[in-house]
Amino acid sequence: MAGRNRATGWVAAVLALFGGAGLASAQDVHYHPAPFFYGDKDWSIGLEVGGYYAAGNLEAAIEGTPAASATNVDFESVTGTDSSDIGFNVGGYVAWGDHMVNLEYFGVGYDGGKTLTQAVVFGDNTYVIGTAVNASTDLSVIDALYTYKFYNMDPRYYFGAQIGVSYISVEGTISGGGVSDSDSASAPVPVLGLRAEGYVWDRYVSLSGEIHGMSIGSAGTTFEATLKVNGHITENIGAYLGYKYFSISVDEGNVDADFSTSGLIFGAELRF
Repeated sequence: MAGRNRATGWVAAVLALFGGAGLASAQDVHYHPAPFFYGDKDWSIGLEVGGYYAAGNLEAAIEGTPAASATNVDFESVTGTDSSDIGFNVGGYVAWGDHMVNLEYFGVGYDGGKTLTQAVVFGDNTYVIGTAVNASTDLSVIDALYTYKFYNMDPRYYFGAQIGVSYISVEGTISGGGVSDSDSASAPVPVLGLRAEGYVWDRYVSLSGEIHGMSIGSAGTTFEATLKVNGHITENIGAYLGYKYFSISVDEGNVDADFSTSGLIFGAELRF
């Protein structure tokens, strides 16, 4: 009888050990610094700073006063702007319960030049064949988003719905032959989207993704998608590597432009 009781005790101890470990892995999430995984606290704050190595191009037609119609300029092929460059990415968030508000800025610019092999009407001037031109395109985006976590598979995984505003600014400049033209389009755009995040390797690696955008009738369309792998070095310090795609199409007033950019995002993160 004593042996049987001893065996029963061992079984109970093993079950308690594994059961307790399973419970800890599901509930004791104080070591998870990602949004919504803030353990003992009911809130979390995070900051991210990094770069954006992106390939991008602007196609734009800007009508000026003397021109009945403008040339639709592919900046990369026609004016020789760079096909890729490094931009800047910075953001932060505040999260509590099932809610998160985050603010992000990213921007990138492309410069270059070449001798024109076709005439270009841009803005108020015509650039004839053989003109040596310099050109640049610049994009900057500020995203202000609210996320509501509407579904979670367990404490380490969630899906959320997003609503917010993207303030987008696109500018194109051409100069040569003693003249220069520059025009830009800037506007706040309401956006809707989805966000998901979850740990894929214990407490060390998490994966996050989000998409958002909006179509505003014939005036334009915007779309943004981000996928990131986050490595958590400590509870408060981490690094991330990912991919971002952004596109905008504008057809309003004298501006008809399409801008798309995509590439790697990378940087460091600090969470409290």
